[in-house]
Amino acid sequence: MDQGAAPARHAEPMSATGMRHAAAPGDWETWRFLPARGLNRFYPTGVWTITATARTEAGVRAVAYSTFTLRRETRLASVRATRVRGVKAVRLSGALNRVDPQGYTDYAPFAGTRLEILHRRPRSQEWTTAGTATTRRDGSFSRTVSGRAKGWWQIRYTGSAHYAEKSSTVLKIGR
Repeated sequence: MDQGAAPARHAEPMSATGMRHAAAPGDWETWRFLPARGLNRFYPTGVWTITATARTEAGVRAVAYSTFTLRRETRLASVRATRVRGVKAVRLSGALNRVDPQGYTDYAPFAGTRLEILHRRPRSQEWTTAGTATTRRDGSFSRTVSGRAKGWWQIRYTGSAHYAEKSSTVLKIGR
């Protein structure tokens, strides 16, 4: 579509071109663009800017900008919290994977990454950091936390400029 030309008025959405149209009050029209190809792992991570330009039939022009940050997806898998027998401790384990930046597989191990271990005591609403764990070469991690046998546990990857943050489901130990 030529940015200098006024958009044609259509009563029906234009799915073939990837654009949808809706009439707005007055002489402005609202357009929503649905690109045929979405963003994927091969687009660079970082801040992206979207520019929208509109023009009324009378020639009044409006330009709007919006930004978003594109990061690669991460996944926590097989996260478990088990009580250690005979002592007041919990063993947390699992694996962190990320979208494979080379594109060979969907997800690849995320090695050498720091994870936070969060704990919430029974009858409390506050989460505290109980420790950290670092993922191994295969993306797996394990850590034993002493002194806290009951409560709720969660593993959190805080994210980076290139990879999105991720938290595990909340795991309960004890009553």
